[in-house]
Amino acid sequence: MIKDIYFLPGTMCNELLWQDLKHLINDKVTINHIELPLGENINEIVDGLLNVLPNKRICLVGFSLGGYIASYFATKFPDRIEKLFIISNTPCALNDNELKQRATAVKWLKQYGYSGISRKKATGMVDDKQQDDQVINKIIEMDNQLGASIFLSQMLTTTKRVDLSQKLIDSKISITFYYSEFDSFINKTWMAKHTSKNENAKVIIQSGSGHMLPLEQTILLKQYIEAWLC
Repeated sequence: MIKDIYFLPGTMCNELLWQDLKHLINDKVTINHIELPLGENINEIVDGLLNVLPNKRICLVGFSLGGYIASYFATKFPDRIEKLFIISNTPCALNDNELKQRATAVKWLKQYGYSGISRKKATGMVDDKQQDDQVINKIIEMDNQLGASIFLSQMLTTTKRVDLSQKLIDSKISITFYYSEFDSFINKTWMAKHTSKNENAKVIIQSGSGHMLPLEQTILLKQYIEAWLC
C-alpha cells in the first residue's frame, strides 16, 4: 500500500528541496510537495491549505517556515493530522535577531530591489562539514526561481508568529522534531521545555549547525521519515 506524505517548504524553497529525497525514499512512499498558499498573514495561509490538502487525516512534514505552518495547521485542524514531522523549526515567536534581520531585508528590498540570496548567506545556512557546491547552488537556484515578490510576501506575512507549544500539547498529536544541534534558528530553550511537557513529542538532534537538512542530510532524513511512518 502506498503511503502519501505531504511536505511544506521553508522560506524561498520549492520542490527542489525534496528532489533528492524523492529519489531515495522507499517506493511505497509518495512525497507530495505543497506550495505555501498566499495570504495576508499566517492564519490565512493556513486556511488556504484546506483547499490543497486532501480532506482526510494526513502525515505532514514541514521544513523551517513550513514547519511552523504545519504546526499551526495541526493546532487549528487537529482532526486533519495523523502525525507531524518538523524539520529545522521551533513553533514559537521569532527571536529579536531574526525580527531585526527581516526588517532590514524588507527595508533594503523596498529601497533597492531584490538581487537574490548571496552565496555567502547560502553557505552560512549549511554546516561547515557539508559545504557541497551542489547543496549551495540548489539553495541559490530555489531563491532565483521564486524571486522578489515571493520573498517580500513571505517576509511581510510570516514574521508575526505566536507560541504554539500549549496548543500542540493539547492536540495530543504525535510530533517529531529534527534539527541541528547548533542551528541558530532553533530556540533550544523552547524545545527543551516543550518536549519535557509533551509526551507525544520526540526529538532527533543532528550534529553540526546546518539548517538545510533536507539537502545536507538526505540519506539520514530518508531513514528518519521511513521510521516515522511505521
